[in-house]
Amino acid sequence: MSLDKKLLWDQDMPLVRLKGEGTRVFLQGQTTSDLLEVDDGCLVHSCWLNAAGRVKAILEIQFRDNEADVVVLGGGIDDLFVGFEKAIFPADRVRLEPPRNIRRLQELALRTSKRFKNIAYISSHESLPSTFKEFDCATIPQIEYWKMENGFPLSLGELGSKYNPFELGLFDLVSLNKGCYLGQEIIAKLLKLGKVRQRLQFWKSDTNISVGQKLISGKPKSSLTQLCGVITSSIRNLEVGGSFGLAMLKNSAS
Repeated sequence: MSLDKKLLWDQDMPLVRLKGEGTRVFLQGQTTSDLLEVDDGCLVHSCWLNAAGRVKAILEIQFRDNEADVVVLGGGIDDLFVGFEKAIFPADRVRLEPPRNIRRLQELALRTSKRFKNIAYISSHESLPSTFKEFDCATIPQIEYWKMENGFPLSLGELGSKYNPFELGLFDLVSLNKGCYLGQEIIAKLLKLGKVRQRLQFWKSDTNISVGQKLISGKPKSSLTQLCGVITSSIRNLEVGGSFGLAMLKNSAS
């Protein structure tokens, strides 16, 4: 699949807006990034974990005075809203607005470790900013291929109480020097161990492979086999056939 052109990821995404004097402190206690010193208007990316340190959602957060827009890049908007709603107490001085969608634009940075580049929010019927005028609008297969090739886990196969952020390759979304937050005790234990037992990996195949398929390894001329991983995401390659996606592989299988 060709991704050689300058491509634009243009998609409506779910958003939750928080308002109130305690917005920043509340989000500091709910997410993995250090938000206390983030300037208004800047975008910061973070994970929302459960108490067991598993990633439930990947978030994009922007502060503005005493409020914040939280865009859900991956995960369930309803789960996030309910989770935030349950965690808010009157003393937090925060209130939630009902979820809605926002039109989000992003350049698909090709063959680079920089997942987030040239991002903008606009209204549904607004014309594209001049920054994106020379871009081709990426198709859904191109967007999916970019996400998979860059190891960007946004599907329910990776999110939703299954894997911790280090297994998903989201080291850059976790502040190592941050204080207490949801799931922080487990993350601290993982950091102390200093190793990850499994990791997310991009794959391509000439055949169609299904989500949930187990990956088995074995030595030549041997009947002994072992489970080495599982397919977490799979997209059919409509251009050349076959499929591609992400798999969670045990380190012992490398």
